[in-house]
Amino acid sequence: MTRTLPSLGSFGQGALALMYYHVWRANGREIVKIVDVLRRRAGRLLAMVVLAVGIVVGDASTAFAHAQLESTTPTAGSVLTSAPTDVTMTFGEPVEIPLGSVQVLDGAGRSVVQGKPFHPGGVASKVAQDLQPGLPDGGYVVVWRVISADSHPVHGAFTFSIGSGTISSATTAHLLAKNGGSRAVGVVYGVVRALGYVAVAVLIGGTMLVVGAWPAGRRRRTARLLLWTAWGASAFTALAAIALEGVYGAARPLQDLLQPTLLHAALRTRAGVLDAWRFAIVVAIAGPLLALLMNRTRTERGRAVDRVAIVGAIVVGLLVLGTFSLAGHAATGRGAGFAAVIDVGHLAGVSVWVGGLAMLVVATRRKPDGITPAGLRRFSLWAVISVAAIAVSGGFEAWRQVGTWGAVLTTSYGRLLVAKTVGFAVILCFGAANRRRVAALNVRGISAWLGRTVRVEVGLAAVVLVLAAVLVDARPAKQSYTPTFHTNLKAGSAVRVAVSIPQPRSGPVTLRLSTYDAKGHLVAVPEIDATLNLRTSAAGLPAVAVAGLPIRLQSAGVGRFTSVGLEVPIPGVWTLNLTVRTNDIDEYYANPTTVAFR
Repeated sequence: MTRTLPSLGSFGQGALALMYYHVWRANGREIVKIVDVLRRRAGRLLAMVVLAVGIVVGDASTAFAHAQLESTTPTAGSVLTSAPTDVTMTFGEPVEIPLGSVQVLDGAGRSVVQGKPFHPGGVASKVAQDLQPGLPDGGYVVVWRVISADSHPVHGAFTFSIGSGTISSATTAHLLAKNGGSRAVGVVYGVVRALGYVAVAVLIGGTMLVVGAWPAGRRRRTARLLLWTAWGASAFTALAAIALEGVYGAARPLQDLLQPTLLHAALRTRAGVLDAWRFAIVVAIAGPLLALLMNRTRTERGRAVDRVAIVGAIVVGLLVLGTFSLAGHAATGRGAGFAAVIDVGHLAGVSVWVGGLAMLVVATRRKPDGITPAGLRRFSLWAVISVAAIAVSGGFEAWRQVGTWGAVLTTSYGRLLVAKTVGFAVILCFGAANRRRVAALNVRGISAWLGRTVRVEVGLAAVVLVLAAVLVDARPAKQSYTPTFHTNLKAGSAVRVAVSIPQPRSGPVTLRLSTYDAKGHLVAVPEIDATLNLRTSAAGLPAVAVAGLPIRLQSAGVGRFTSVGLEVPIPGVWTLNLTVRTNDIDEYYANPTTVAFR
């Protein structure tokens, strides 16, 4: 991918400056009015920002990593007889390293790396880091951070030893937490992305409504103000995203936002390049096109120019939406090219519908130049087409990222998707009711009730767009979903123990046990003891020997037990051991079973 934006050249820059001079002459007064209105309506804008922050913060824990570490060299937890010359990590998808880092530290916390991380052999899914020659015996920890293909940072750690010597798990955990990044940066990044979605949707859909269904809107000051505000917000959020990409990807605090080295590194990542292209397209092309389309004086020649400008605006709109799609989940995995095209169609449908609704709030106010019944019917048809496109493309992307019904309500991605779908369905109900009324409207029928219902639709749509922005940052359900673990163990010849662990992942876990007799009926037993032993730690995390982790059980009824306060410290394959006392005398050890905790 192109890493830097091509230069316009002196002639191009001069032509661009001249074009903007004419745009300013035509719209300078309105820009001043926009600033004034923004100042007077700061309260409403602040409320919308607070709502966006609330949703993003409420699910900020999902903004983690999507590329999976598959293997390391040296192997995590291995003991080597000679010093390695480098460390290599293999991921399940291509990753980027301009904002990443690979630290290799000895037991005293000293760095033993040489040079910068690189892709060995040009393979984008592998990252290597050269080490200083002749490393002495001892324990070493590798702390790494890369950018996944969907633009999100991924980080982790693992240990290895040369000869004798180890490194404590506490040291590894401390370094891993330090490399996790700033929560404030993640929240701000999510808010900026959400505002970017909203601004682009209003710019595209609002312009389409004015040009195609409400020509009189060109003379409405509030309509022009809405579009120019959306244009400014689209440019600002694209520029802000570049700066945030630097601190977000490099795990740096907000005060480093404008650090030149981070900005330069951000522009070498896919997300940074796409943000830069979005800013350039919005400022250099979309701005003049908007000024042209919103020109209030129309001659025959002007209408001919309009037709060319409309085609150009459609192309520009798709290009802008493509910068979002190519930086998200749609651009990863199998069939990424086709999925990105489908995602652009999804975003286009959302923009036409939601952006059109935002402009409809302005158009349905009681004014002599309000929208006509014919214009409303035209927009209603666009809305039906957009809804169909949204449903089909959204269903495809949900199938791609969720994969199974079990992941819908048991993962953050799935729950966000459900919330987004419910919001979409509610808006759809409002739209269907309005469509039926619009079919019978006359000029006098365009009244306050339509304006009120449209405002409700716009409010719901804003929430849905924020949810969509958070969904982009969420780890896909296909990656995070872990099916419920089920097995049956024998405790002697008379008792069978059914074991169930919903979502076996590291961290807080629930273990459920049920005891049955030979006929399959629940049977009470006096006591069950349970322990977990770590058998193999997951790749990319320190191999820590954990034996005899006790599990506290409490009775949940006849023949039923559940764990209390069980927490699995690290991912890996664990062995579950059960001892069942079936009466006052007999006690049986059930066959050990292995459970993979992700």
